[in-house]
Amino acid sequence: MHLHFLGHKMGHFFLRFSSKFTYLQKLIVIATLIFLSLAISLYYNWQFFNQKIERLENQQLGNQSVQLIRRLLENISRHVVMLSTMQYEQDIYQNDIIQMQAQISSDFRKLGLGTFKNPLPILAPSSSDLLNSESNELTQNWNLFLENVQDNNQVESIDRFKAIMDRLQLRMLYMGIESTLIQSEDVPYFLTNLAFIELPKGQSLIAQFVMLNSEKMQKKTLPNKDQKRLELLKSQLEDHLRNLSVLSESANINKNVEIKNKINRYAGSIHNLISEDEHHVGLSKNKKTFSWFSDKGIKALRESSLVWDTSFEEISRSLKEYLEHIENIKNWVIGISTALALAAFLITFLCILQVWKPMEGMIHTLQKFKAGDLSLRMPVMYQDEIGAFAILCNQVGDKFEETFKQFEKTGNVLTNYSDFISDASKQLESTAVEQEITSKQIAVTAKEIAATAKEFSNTLNTISSRGEETSTLANSGMEGLAKMENTMQQMIEASTNITSKLAVLSDKAQTITNIITTISKVAQQTNLLSLNAAIEAEKAGEHGRSFAVISREIRRLAEQTAFATVDIEKMINEMVSAVASSVMGVDKFSDEIYQGVSYVRTVGEQLTQIIEQVQKQMISFENVNIGMQNQVQGASQITEAINQWSESAQQVTNSIRRFHQTIDQLAQTNKQMHDVIKYIKAYG
Repeated sequence: MHLHFLGHKMGHFFLRFSSKFTYLQKLIVIATLIFLSLAISLYYNWQFFNQKIERLENQQLGNQSVQLIRRLLENISRHVVMLSTMQYEQDIYQNDIIQMQAQISSDFRKLGLGTFKNPLPILAPSSSDLLNSESNELTQNWNLFLENVQDNNQVESIDRFKAIMDRLQLRMLYMGIESTLIQSEDVPYFLTNLAFIELPKGQSLIAQFVMLNSEKMQKKTLPNKDQKRLELLKSQLEDHLRNLSVLSESANINKNVEIKNKINRYAGSIHNLISEDEHHVGLSKNKKTFSWFSDKGIKALRESSLVWDTSFEEISRSLKEYLEHIENIKNWVIGISTALALAAFLITFLCILQVWKPMEGMIHTLQKFKAGDLSLRMPVMYQDEIGAFAILCNQVGDKFEETFKQFEKTGNVLTNYSDFISDASKQLESTAVEQEITSKQIAVTAKEIAATAKEFSNTLNTISSRGEETSTLANSGMEGLAKMENTMQQMIEASTNITSKLAVLSDKAQTITNIITTISKVAQQTNLLSLNAAIEAEKAGEHGRSFAVISREIRRLAEQTAFATVDIEKMINEMVSAVASSVMGVDKFSDEIYQGVSYVRTVGEQLTQIIEQVQKQMISFENVNIGMQNQVQGASQITEAINQWSESAQQVTNSIRRFHQTIDQLAQTNKQMHDVIKYIKAYG
């Protein structure tokens, strides 16, 4: 869990750090890293192959350097065998021995005076000094060996010879180890074992075997020590033969027929030499027999030299072939690595172009799109991830442009509707104000009617109370009737005025009802448009969030407008009902007034009869008084209805003012939406 969290934090840090660089810089860094990795790999491959080649060259140099030691081993062995033969035949190998002795002395001088001095780069100076010191010691032993031969001291000569051969074998083995030739995996092991171990050992054993047999022939018998030594040499030669048999099988396994045949011939010559010792030397001890025996020894040495030549040739050939193979591999690896580096550089360069060109075009297009040119689209150069991203961005641009046009269209529609609603609300407000003024005038007229009716009622009361005085006051009654007729005429005119005013008020109320219906329809249409705008904004995603807020505010204002129009419609209906009731009351009052006028006229026409029958008409006056009381009560109801209508008109006016404020808010919101559209066009 901790490692997962740590990996997550490291990944987040890496992404945050890499975001500071452009894709071009990132690709350049990646190309540089790939090129460096290939360069480092090429460098270490170069070093590896150079070390391999240097090791093979050292092995070749070691193979060449041991040739001097090999020549010394061969010449010293032949020299010893020839010297042993000269003890029986003085002149047989004399010239060869002299030449060979001079060659050996010259080789020892080369070995000690620098011809062989530090021939290998791998030898340290201290090793070189040690080898030079041993070379001097070998030269001294060689000189002592020659003195022992001249003194005819055969046993001591054999010891000197063995010491020289052992030292030369060790030096040869040391040179093979230092040059890594013996432990080389590039050369078959049986070849190095044959050339550096078995053949030098065989040379020494053959020469010692011939020397001891020469001593045995001279003395007829050998001391026990020398006899055991001869038997040991014979046993060592037999071991040598067994080792040669194993090496022959190895050569056969490696399909080296030439080496195998030469090893077999060499082994056969050693076998013949041992057989000659067993069958001839013991039977006939004469010069001819020993000459025959020494020839077998020289032949064995010659066969050994042939095997040696072939072994070193095979070693040299193997090293040369492997060196050529390594050089070919080196050239191939370097060539392939260089080609891969160039290919990686070329591919990275093409990738940079493939990424940089489309990205540059996309950034340029986005900058213009942000500046307000919504018709631009990203170029699709390749059908890859960047091309897919460009296609997706173009699809988003199409959606955004379509949504933007829809919002622009919706804004224009809202502007028209808001202007229409504003004009209608202003007209409605003006009508409501006029209605309020008319209602106040009607209220004043109603108060006047009520006052007149009350006064008329008082007059009737006076008439009723003074009925008895009617006769005496007939003339005054005629004048009162005239006044009453005038008053009744005024009441007719007032009722006619009230009726006309109420008719106007009813028409205004109907006009208000029609306007309210129009406002309600406009509010419903605005609600539908804002809902459509909200849906389009949701489709636009993040780009339409601001339009979603505006459309939601418009829908809320439209709902408030609808609610306000419902309230206004309700108030108008109540006002219409009140007006209708007032009209009915006024009509009834008008009928009663007309009836009163008829009564007055009848009274005027029959005034004389009234005077005579005043007592009888007292009941009629009481009825008139009751009717007047009813008229007063009706006038009070009309006044109350008019007051309620006036309050309703005031409430309608206030509602219209609030509706006008709502229209102003709608216009302001619409202006904000237009400002957003202009901002998107101007700044993106």
